[in-house]
Amino acid sequence: MTSSSVNVIVYYNGIIKTTKHGSKFVRRSPKMIQLDNRMSLDALTQAIGNKISLPNGKVVKDIHFLLLVSFVGDYGQYRACILHDDEDIMTMFSIFGKLSNLTCLELSITTTDTPKQTCAHPPPISTSSLNLEGLDAYLNKAMNLE
Repeated sequence: MTSSSVNVIVYYNGIIKTTKHGSKFVRRSPKMIQLDNRMSLDALTQAIGNKISLPNGKVVKDIHFLLLVSFVGDYGQYRACILHDDEDIMTMFSIFGKLSNLTCLELSITTTDTPKQTCAHPPPISTSSLNLEGLDAYLNKAMNLE
């Protein structure tokens, strides 16, 4: 797939409504954004977060897109599909590229609080506080060496 820009309407913290024509995103003021059709899920999440100017402490949690699954009369039937990984992103852009009658993609995002940063390593233990004799006895007993 060659790289190109895709117009995308982003619905931020709206709702996904089910109608007789399938899924529909509802929000008063959606944003328009242009995305590269070869971007990763991380890049998509970052681009959306930048465009909608997420408040401090918020990150994009879930991204759904409307998938055109069929036509019934003059109406398209859409389903809301969640994007989990880079393969889902590639599939979404591939489907969009094959449907020449669509002018833009529609995405709906939800946000969550930024995860708290935790220490990856436990704090150091002072060797002066270790009871090495007690540790040896415990290990010997656990391994039935006594």
